[in-house]
Amino acid sequence: MNPVVIISLLFLNAVAWAQTDAFEQQRQDRQKNEQTLKRQRQQHQKDSQQQHEFQQQQRQHQQQENQRQEHQLKRQQELFRRQHEQQLERQNQRTQQEEKFEQWQKEYRQRQQRRQQQNNSRSDY
Repeated sequence: MNPVVIISLLFLNAVAWAQTDAFEQQRQDRQKNEQTLKRQRQQHQKDSQQQHEFQQQQRQHQQQENQRQEHQLKRQQELFRRQHEQQLERQNQRTQQEEKFEQWQKEYRQRQQRRQQQNNSRSDY
């Protein structure tokens, strides 16, 4: 075989191997990039899911706290309402007692006046 042909074939063979190596390297790089992108997407999905769960837990805790505060407020309002009713009832009783006492005083004075008048009229005889 002609040495030029042999050298040409060896050169072409070397070029073919170099291209094959380059293609293989590109394929491996693409595969690594795809795996990296896949991991990043999975991590992003995982992070998004965790963020969503965290926000959901925060909302749930906030709702529970709001319900607790609302319940406490209702208890306080009910307590205040009862205290106010009791205060009004005591005030009402006190007013009634004062009215009864005033009525008793009035009647007592009237009886005293009548006695005095009767005594005065008897003494006139």
